[in-house]
Amino acid sequence: MILLIGGSLFNFVGVVVDGTLPLIGAAFHVNNAQLGTMVGALTAGLAIFQIPSGFIALRLGARWVYLTGIFLAGAATLLCGIASNTVELAALRLVAGAGWALGTGTAFTLLSKYYPEGQR
Repeated sequence: MILLIGGSLFNFVGVVVDGTLPLIGAAFHVNNAQLGTMVGALTAGLAIFQIPSGFIALRLGARWVYLTGIFLAGAATLLCGIASNTVELAALRLVAGAGWALGTGTAFTLLSKYYPEGQR
């Protein structure tokens, strides 16, 4: 059940800001280039922390890393709603991307652990 909820949360993290970029641009009075940092920050967080998350999972265990990723991504996404400027919003998106990286790679490890070969 946690894998299902976590997967849904990660999909939500990926689109929560992207679908509202015109509203964010109007609220913060920024142009399209500055709005691109919102999308890029999530992608950068995901890209930067993808490989380290695998090493962390090997050291600490996939379950704890996955739960930490869900918590980081969820908390950062919720805090995006109270960001007062675009720098804060981009930083929170970077943290959400890091949480997403912690969760996505370890989710496949957990699935392969719970479902043996032939049942996946």
